[in-house]
This record gives sequence, C-alpha cells and structure tokens, in this order.
Amino acid sequence: MSVELVHRVARRPGPEMPDGEIQLQEPPGLPEQQSGMSNLMTVLPMALSSLAMVFMFMRSGSSSGGVTQYVAIGMMMASSAGMLVTGLLRGGHDRKRQLRAERRDYLRY
Repeated sequence: MSVELVHRVARRPGPEMPDGEIQLQEPPGLPEQQSGMSNLMTVLPMALSSLAMVFMFMRSGSSSGGVTQYVAIGMMMASSAGMLVTGLLRGGHDRKRQLRAERRDYLRY
C-alpha cells in the first residue's frame, strides 16, 4: 500500500463584505387557518355519495327498484354537484402553490 501526496492550489479569496446596513424584505405571511366549515364542505359531498350507494344496495328485490333508486340517483347527482362546487370555490391548491413560490423566491433573495 502506498501513499500519494496531493498538492492543491490555494483557494480564491471570498467576496468582499458589504458596508453599512443591508435592507431585507419581510418574509411572506402565513395563510389564515381554514375554518371547520370548510373541511365539512369537503367531506359532506363524499358522505352523501356513500349514503346514496347504501340506498342503491338496499333497494328492494324488484327489478324496477322503486322509490329508493330515485332517491339514490338524486343523492348521487347532489353529491357530484357538491364536489364540483366545493372544488371550484376552494381553489386552495393554487393559493398554496403561490405561497410556496413566494417563500422560495424570498429564500433565494
């Protein structure tokens, strides 16, 4: 086993330190907390859809299905509309993505 010595080049000098005061931007603020009602509006359409499926499976043995089938179909339509509305109203994903981008830009600054 042998030892090989490596002679490295001297390091470059670092950048000069700035003089005086440095003005920094304040970091972006944290988003406000979402209310419990917002979380409920997310879960409610999914729960309504699940309940509609229960009605579909509980229908009587007849081939026509009766009133419960119509109730289940109505509940499925209501849950679909509810999911669409809450998805359009929330738009939280875009807001979170924008906040992450602002923080990333601040940290780079």
